[in-house]
Amino acid sequence: MAAADAAGITTVASYILWHPWQTLESLRLELAAIDAFGRHRIPQFMARSRLLVIPGTVAETQIRRAGLLDAAPFHRHFRFADPEAAAVHAAMTDWFTQHAAPVLAHLSENHADDLMTLAELKIGEWRWLIDTVAATGIRPAGTGR
Repeated sequence: MAAADAAGITTVASYILWHPWQTLESLRLELAAIDAFGRHRIPQFMARSRLLVIPGTVAETQIRRAGLLDAAPFHRHFRFADPEAAAVHAAMTDWFTQHAAPVLAHLSENHADDLMTLAELKIGEWRWLIDTVAATGIRPAGTGR
């Protein structure tokens, strides 16, 4: 990242935060890594960074073997092994549904002020997740909170 920055290359990345084996400790470590990488480099919302289970993939097989797969024709969904991680994910999804989704529905890339609104929503989501993880007794490393 430092080399790309020094060369004037803007790096934008994606990630998968929510997966079947997510724990609060792994969440803490991943949040620290995202913070160190630079949250500004990641365009999507954390609530939307959930693993998609594609039929016929190695990941689907692993999730099925672990007993964490819900399958229907043309649809796959996983359950979390860790109930605490599941609870944080459910609460984050609820936060996103109540606070971000209604605002996002009215934003447009054609309006300059909407980019600021989008940034404020992403900052709000980050703060919500950091505070929620901290309230569990696990403090995300390197987040300054």
